[in-house]
Amino acid sequence: MNKCIFYGAGDYAKDHFEDYLREHEPICFCDRRAVEGMELCGLPVLPPSACLEKYPDAPILITVNPLETKPLVQEYLKCELGIPAKRIINWTGYDRSLSCGFLESSAYFHENKCHMCCSPFMAERVPEAYFKANDTPQQKVDIFVNLRDSVRKALRTGEQCACSDCPEIKEMWCLKEPQITFIVPMFYNICNLKCIYCNHIKNINNPDISKPSEFDDIGFWPIFLELRSRKFINRDILVQLAKGEITVHPKRKEILSSLNGFKTQILSNLVLWDEALEQHLSLGNSKVLCSVDAGTRETYASIKGADYFHQVCENLKRVVKLSKLELKYIFMAGINDNDKDVEGFIRLAAEIRPNSVMLSRDYRDLSPLGDRVLDSMAKIITAMNNLAIKATTLGGNLSKNENERLALFLVEHCGSS
Repeated sequence: MNKCIFYGAGDYAKDHFEDYLREHEPICFCDRRAVEGMELCGLPVLPPSACLEKYPDAPILITVNPLETKPLVQEYLKCELGIPAKRIINWTGYDRSLSCGFLESSAYFHENKCHMCCSPFMAERVPEAYFKANDTPQQKVDIFVNLRDSVRKALRTGEQCACSDCPEIKEMWCLKEPQITFIVPMFYNICNLKCIYCNHIKNINNPDISKPSEFDDIGFWPIFLELRSRKFINRDILVQLAKGEITVHPKRKEILSSLNGFKTQILSNLVLWDEALEQHLSLGNSKVLCSVDAGTRETYASIKGADYFHQVCENLKRVVKLSKLELKYIFMAGINDNDKDVEGFIRLAAEIRPNSVMLSRDYRDLSPLGDRVLDSMAKIITAMNNLAIKATTLGGNLSKNENERLALFLVEHCGSS
């Protein structure tokens, strides 16, 4: 096992610390923001000058987000500190080009097609490619890679493509050889709720979809193994279960068991508490995202189509004991942007103490957000900051103008709190 300096002492390093320990033995952390006496995960955090003086020949492992921060750290280590690339264990080749996070690191596999995007702005024109009934896993991976590479090439050369005018596209650091860090097997649509903003999930009682497809059992895993064998999958791969409700899926035990060795992100309404889910969460590799969207029983029932608010609240308490939890609030003007629901949601978060809160909007509604919604968002963000709970808005769901207005509302709330 390699003894090395872990460079980067932020949240990413903390979240991935156990993964790094599988292959590397840390001497210490190093970070430009280090102050005297600072520690992370039981290790001292030293500033670069002190660290390099004390360990002048030690190899370095960069422990920051590989897409957002690592390129900048590499440039700093090489150009400002004079550290050669060969001394950096996980040195990676990057270039600057037009792209987005979905395109560079995501993969969505359906039974008969694949794509890379889940942006709300691309709902009607996602670049996708279809599989033939007799395609092998190797051929399906080739189809996915060719689709991704063709879109990346078009953006780099200025050719028109489906992604050309998407607001998610920007100039960014990109891996010269992109790897998948986020993969979604699009299992069969079955759910026990009828959320008013959901236009594709069908009810579990519908006899046409009460049985899972073969893709749920055997179709995805050969694709996953093929991606791994060809080194297209990043060591930090995150598998998301997001289409439908896993706790009512007839094959939930098999699906969750097959994911026990991987990090998972499970989107669940948490109406039900299932033994298979509890066992999977107890392994400590998971994060659960639950969209509550209300702070009162009445509004929850009107949005979800069923009166399960108190039941969900109890199951949220179970989740936080076993795994990370993110609460989501999807705002719908005139429905859940009132003081009663917002204050109820804040009380719920204060009681449950999730790891984070995500604020969003109905992805189908791209009309400008009114002051009432933005004020409600600001109220929740301010309250979460006071509770030391991370609160964010969902990227492209808000326009530049709306983000600017939200910032003003935040200033007003912070000033009055």
